[in-house]
Parts: sequence; structure tokens; C-alpha cells
Amino acid sequence: MSLRHRRKGEVADLAENEVVDNETPKSRRVGVNPIAKVRIALVSVFVLAIVVITLHSLWNTGKGPTRMAMRSDIPSTRGSTIVVGGGLAGLTAAVTALEHGCRSVTIIEKNAFLGGNSAKATSGMNSVNTNESDSPDRFIADTLKAGHEINDENLVQMVAFQSAGALRWLRETLKLDMKDSTRLGGHSFRRTWRFSPMPDGRPQPVGWTIMKTLMDALKSDEYKDRLNIKLNSAVKGFLGSEENGVLGVLSESSGEMEEIRADAVVLASGGYCAGGDILLKYAGENAKFPTTNGPWATGDGITFGMEFGAAARDLEHVQVHPTSFVNKSDPFATTNFLAPESLRGTGGILVNGEGRRFVNELAPRDVVTNAILKNGFSLGTLLAEAKNDQGAEDRKGAWLVLSSEMVDSFGAASAGFYASKGLFSRFGSVHEAVKELEELSLEGLEQTIEEYVFSWKSGNPDTFGKDYYPSAGTLKDTAEYWIALITPALHYSMGGLRISPSAEILRKNGESGSSFSAIPGLFGAGEVTGGMHGANRLAGNSLLECVVMGRIAGERASSVSLKQLPPLVINQWTESRVRSMDSNNYHGYQTTYLELPSALHEVDAPAGQRFEIRSQKHPSIVVPNLAAGVHGVIALLIPKRYPGIYPGAKVDILLVEDSHSGASEATVNGPSVTIVASEDKAFDVLQMLRRSAENLRAVFFFLLEDAVVPDHSLLPDAQFSTIRVDSIAQLLAHLSNRGPDEEVIVTVNADTRRVLEGKIERENVFYVEYPEKKACGFG
Repeated sequence: MSLRHRRKGEVADLAENEVVDNETPKSRRVGVNPIAKVRIALVSVFVLAIVVITLHSLWNTGKGPTRMAMRSDIPSTRGSTIVVGGGLAGLTAAVTALEHGCRSVTIIEKNAFLGGNSAKATSGMNSVNTNESDSPDRFIADTLKAGHEINDENLVQMVAFQSAGALRWLRETLKLDMKDSTRLGGHSFRRTWRFSPMPDGRPQPVGWTIMKTLMDALKSDEYKDRLNIKLNSAVKGFLGSEENGVLGVLSESSGEMEEIRADAVVLASGGYCAGGDILLKYAGENAKFPTTNGPWATGDGITFGMEFGAAARDLEHVQVHPTSFVNKSDPFATTNFLAPESLRGTGGILVNGEGRRFVNELAPRDVVTNAILKNGFSLGTLLAEAKNDQGAEDRKGAWLVLSSEMVDSFGAASAGFYASKGLFSRFGSVHEAVKELEELSLEGLEQTIEEYVFSWKSGNPDTFGKDYYPSAGTLKDTAEYWIALITPALHYSMGGLRISPSAEILRKNGESGSSFSAIPGLFGAGEVTGGMHGANRLAGNSLLECVVMGRIAGERASSVSLKQLPPLVINQWTESRVRSMDSNNYHGYQTTYLELPSALHEVDAPAGQRFEIRSQKHPSIVVPNLAAGVHGVIALLIPKRYPGIYPGAKVDILLVEDSHSGASEATVNGPSVTIVASEDKAFDVLQMLRRSAENLRAVFFFLLEDAVVPDHSLLPDAQFSTIRVDSIAQLLAHLSNRGPDEEVIVTVNADTRRVLEGKIERENVFYVEYPEKKACGFG
């Protein structure tokens, strides 16, 4: 009898006895008055109702959505958090930490103002476009392709799957109406979102509008009393130790050093594309380019993070954006205005001095940049009379050409701003343009426009592989041409400190650095981190990463103060979030990592312990855990077809009490054992062997076709051998080759056991039966 059936029977017997006990005295009463009879009847009905409710509750335990309460010991008020950096990742983390009840949040910014490079962002923020055939998987594929497949795929998955939630947070919580979308370089769909112009035609710059809204939110009555902002303060290092965790920061302001302590620290100090030691040491060959960054982007946080013991990656990879505006009066300036990718996303084309296109303008950024460096013309030759006071190397340039209709799609007011700075020139015709612009061929430009419009009309990819031609037809017949001189410029640093999908900053385990673990209490988000973008970033992914990982960092930082609570409570649901899934497929199952209430929690349940999990709107199932050995997460083996499991998904988990109660035990005396297993039952028998087989050194598995490969960490001192068998005949043949005295444990479902009991003819065979586990219940 299974545990569930046994409990049901016991309760049924108890209920029956209670009814008999209630009825017995009733049958002995003679001549009882009517009022007493009514009272007795009411009491009997009441008791019977209690019994029925109890029976129903116990019967439903382990069936469908388990009727257990959510745990109630998680406090609404949490500890203190320091955020280093006042850009989008930093302010997002600060707002999120306050949303989750932090009693104190301190933002430390080395500049005299908040905003960072985020405030300068112009093209937009990516999010999966549900209005088209877009999907997280397609978004992931585009990001990995652009990043040359060296991205941290777990980070990419988290950001892609949570992109819709990030956009929803901006729209619903911050009331930001980002409803215009465009398709930018390297993307297969229109998924980069920005603001429409204001009713009076004025632009709403993406980065600045988001940052201003966040600043206003932090000043609101809801948060202002719990927030402290320290400007003109430069963090010089962390307090604490790599092993024991971060306890705060050491900050300098006006020559004075100050120790600021907190439960957790979020590092969001930005990248290093404005210069500094990191750029020169790891990507010095790119220091010759101008930059679109503010002078503050010097990689300070990466430097003192590495000094503290944090691991870094991809520091040699910086993005040279293909288009920054060249100011003809200062063509060799060290800092340029960015010519936003959305200028090409709305239809702009690039031509060389002969007026010829040489690249798909919507290819990934590194492809476009390399094409300009190869096919562009010399700025030194074009602008020979210009001063080069900086001693800069010669630079390559190209012409960016748009129709007035393309400019309207981009935002006429925004383009007008660039024109007011002398960065755009406007012409009534191609003939007028080439008269004024040197190094631009009339014949070549005219032919290019003819060919481009023809490719658009044909509906086929052109010579450079371009198959998306926004507003192409307007190039041939437009009221006005807008033309700008552009050159590549340093724009973004892909490298940075390693983080987990839970935004924990990681350190190496040992000298080899083949594995990593979290530095307790230290989190990171934004350009200070590495891994999301690989070797090259897609347009629009920077703001998205800041919002997604900034929110995760703020939430997990706020969780550090919950470390004194138990990670899980028996018979109470604990809210969790899917952190990542192992790409390995254990015959229909996958290892899924779920966050615990505190980033510092650790589950001490033995591997193989059963847990119940439920995703939103789906029945719960019972699954085994694995030996994760990672703070802040638990690893469960979940069927791949169970719905609602994806990076960032909210789920509930329940520790199943006494999950091995009622199981029959097999005694293993020898140094080796053979196990025949189906489904995920190998985990249960290995759990039993951990308790009873101290001398075991070798385990031979014969796995039926639906069996899950067992986790070696359950018996780390034993050697595992695994053979998958497809038929009973094949199993019997393998068993005949095992030693006659070797013990065989069979742990299969009831139907298979009935078949095997009549087929296996040998001594020392033990049939191990475990309590019935809940069926998946999802079709």
C-alpha cells in the first residue's frame, strides 16, 4: 500500500469510528425531549462536517494544486543596500530594492549628477515583439549570433525571457509609454522600443526620459525617506573579504575617506570605453578611436572588483560603433556624438566616396564597422585643413544618407538637434548635395539609389544580404536629403565582471578558474558586468540588460537580510524564481535551478530529497533535488514538458516531509551492486544506499528506456556505469553477465515489476517499492 493510500485508509477508519461513537450514545437515549434531539443532531452534523473536510484535505494532499498555505514568515521590511553607480542599472536596482522593503538604500555616484551613459542612449530598448512572430528563442538566437556565440547563454536566456516583463515594468509601474518599435542591426524582428514624439513634435530621448522618470520615482514620498544619494563620491573598494562577503564600501569625497556599511552592495558603475587602465591593458588597439562615452567610463568598478577577488571575462572585447557624427570643425575630437543606429533602422544607407554602398546597414555592428574601415575614405584627406591637435591617427569615414521621410520616422526634432550642431546637412536634391560635399560621386550615388530601390521592389536580398528596406522607395523621390559624415567610435565594453543569472558577482574556485561561486552580498548589473553580449552587442540590448539585471540585482540584494530565516518550511509553499536550466537533457528531464528566499541561503536537504513544485496556473508535481552546492539556489530535476518553467518564471516550491517514509529498504553488503530502474526511481534507491551501504564502491545501472540518468553526486565515492536497455530480453542478457552473488535492486513501476518478477531468475534480487508520487498532470 502506498503512503498516500495508507493515509487515506487510516483517516477513513478514524472517521468511521468517530461516526460510530457519535451514534452509539444516541441509540441508547430513550425519551429524550425534542430540543435535545435537535441539539444532538446539530452536533452530529458539525462533527461529520469536520471529518469530511479533514478527509478532503488529506485526500488532496499531493493531488493537483496542493492545499498548503504560502509561508508567512517573510518580513515586508528588509535590510540596507548600497548601489554604486547612478546609471540605468543602478537606479533600477535602487528602485527595486526599495520596492522590496529595504529600510535603507544608498546610491553612490562619482559624478555631480545621475544618469551616466544611460541618459545618452537614443535607439531604444529591446523586448520580444508579441505583435509579430517574435519569440524569446528567436531573440536569443539573434543575440548569440551577434555575440559570436561566446555569450553566457544563461544570462542571454534570462534577459530575453524577461524582456517583456522589463517593458511592462516601464510601462505600468513607471508609466512610460514606449510604443514605437523599429528593427535594428542584427535583429530579425522589430523589437526595439522607443517613445513617440510629444504632441508638439518635440522628441522624447529614450535614455534621458527613462532616467528622469526613475529619478522622479526615487524622490517620491514613498521612497525619499529611505534613500540617500551621495554625489561626487568615488568608491575605492569593498569592505569585508572575498570568502566572507561584502560588508560595505570605502568611498572618497572631497579628499575624505568614509566607510559605508550595508547588508548588500550592487555594483553598477559602468564600462571602460572612455579610457583608463582596463581599456589600455586589454583592448589597447582600440584606444585610437574616438568615444561616444562620457569621461567617467573608465572601468573603476571592474578594477576594484578584481582586486577584491571577483572574476572577469571578455575584457578584450569592446564595441566600436560604426556611426558617430564627425564635426567638420573638429574631425579628430576624442569624443563624438553618437549617430544612433535607429537612423539606419529607419532606412538610412551608408556610401563611400564613390557614392556606392558597401555593406548591409542592418548587419551586426562589428560587421558594419569593419566594412567602413575597409571601404571608407580618409578623413585626413577629406578634411586636410582641419586641425589635429590631439595627434590622433587618421580615421575612416563614410556618408550616411536619409530621405526626409526616413528622418520623420526617426524623429524630425531629434534630427533637427543634430543639424543645429552642424552634424547633418540638408539638400533639395542629389545634385545639390554632391556640389557641396567633397569625396562624393554624383554618378555613383544616383546609381546606388536606383539599385537600392530596385532591390526593395524585388523583395529579394541585395548583394550584401539585406532583406529589410524601411522607407526605401522614398530615396528616389524625396523633398529633402539629410546627409551626415560619420566615423566609427568606441561605444560599449562587452567585458566585465562575471555574474550569475541571479546577478551575483562571481569569484574563481581555485587557481584553475574552471568553476565559480558567488561573493556573498555582492551583486552586479549593467556594463560593469560581462557575458551577456559576448564579443559584440546588439543595439537595444544595453538598456534591456540594465533593466532586467538591475531589477534582479536589487531584489536579490534586498534578500540578503533574510539569511536568518529557514530557506524552506515543511508544508508551506515558498515563492521562488527559475534562475536557469541545464542544457543537458536527462531523457526528458532537466536540472532546473530555483532561487531560495535569501541569496545566502543553502539547502541542507540530501540529494534525492523530494520537493513539490508548481508553476503558475499548472498542477504541482513531485521531483527530486540534486546536490547543487550553490548558495541561494536549489537544483531540482524537472520534466522538460512541465509547463511554465523558463528563466525568470515565478514558481512555488514545497519541501515534502519524510519523502522516503514507507519505502522498503534493501541491504547491500558487497562492494558493488546492480540497479534496474525506470522513470526517476534511481534517485530514491541511491538515497537509500547513501544511508545503508558504506562500503559500496561500484554501481551498475540498467536504465529502462524512460529512466533518468542518476546524479553521481549522490554517491561521490562510488564508480558509476550506466547502460540503457530497450527491451526485457536485452535486460535479461545484461543481468546474466553480472556475477551470480552480486545483489540486484529493482526499482520500477508496478506494471514493469509484474513482468520482471516472472523473468529474472537469480538470487539476491530485491524489489524496492517507493511511495506513489504524484503524476505530472499536464497532458
